Amino acid sequence: MSSSSANAMMHFVVLKTSLEERGQYGRLKADLHYQLMLALGLDKQLIDANKPQPPLSISMVNQLILEYLNWSGYNFSGSVFSAESSVSSNQLSREELCKQLNVKDSPSTSQLPLLLAVLTTVKEVKTKDKD
Repeated sequence: MSSSSANAMMHFVVLKTSLEERGQYGRLKADLHYQLMLALGLDKQLIDANKPQPPLSISMVNQLILEYLNWSGYNFSGSVFSAESSVSSNQLSREELCKQLNVKDSPSTSQLPLLLAVLTTVKEVKTKDKD
């Protein structure tokens, strides 16, 4: 390996480490992957009109995951997930999701992803069952 190649590799490692420490590496990697898919026209393969619609339970799980990804700031992961799972084309309202999942949405939980409310409800049920 030439000294210029070794120097370039060292700079890459330093840059990668810096981005990882700031929590930016994963986001940039996901964005690059998504942009490459767009540039190569592969994004159309993600959205297949002939793909069968998943059962309601799978659609609800996908919607909960997408809401969590977006709430957490994983926007690029969310956009890829949305395309792959076709969530945006068959979303239920939050109210309907709560009804289907038997979860009570309150003013304190309405600011959080519904997935966290589901986990809270499950924990409460388990705690009541132990008593």
